[in-house]
Amino acid sequence: MTLPRGFPALLKGMQAMVMLAALVIAFAMTGPAEARDLTAAERAALDQTLLDFQKAITGRQMEQVLAVVPPRIMEHIAKQSSLDTATVRKGVIDKMSEAFANVSIRSFKMDMATADFRQLPSGTPYVLIPTELTMEVNAKAVEAKSQTLAIIDDSAWYLLDLSAKPQVSIFTQVYPEFAGVEFGGKTMKAVP
Repeated sequence: MTLPRGFPALLKGMQAMVMLAALVIAFAMTGPAEARDLTAAERAALDQTLLDFQKAITGRQMEQVLAVVPPRIMEHIAKQSSLDTATVRKGVIDKMSEAFANVSIRSFKMDMATADFRQLPSGTPYVLIPTELTMEVNAKAVEAKSQTLAIIDDSAWYLLDLSAKPQVSIFTQVYPEFAGVEFGGKTMKAVP
């Protein structure tokens, strides 16, 4: 039997399309898992962490601000710096206090109503929370918008601003399970 002219090429093309469709379906099925709901205890603990953090930011309590950074991150930075964790914490608190000395906070908001609840393939939940900070620096008002990452580590919630590549690099070295997750950037603009 003789195949019509061009039929073998058409058949190969159809086979390629079927294979491509199978790959697309397989990729779609291995994408991010749908986020599970937080348990009541997880949500209550996250809400308390956010409340404590907001009070610390607006009250300029840098030790409490730093308390939301996961201990594993601080330990990693200490190890990379060949310092002990207490020295690193003190240095970071001193630098934050110095940086905020001439800053007046107008407003600070973490919008849980529009937060993006996600989970890792392991089932561990995390949340990306739209965050707005309006501050005055040298009599000029600036509005910063970013996303705050909320993670659970050892049954406690921690918060991170991962809007800069160096921060993401350190974070994914300590938490490799987050490699490939997009955290968004930061926008800043002058406001009246």
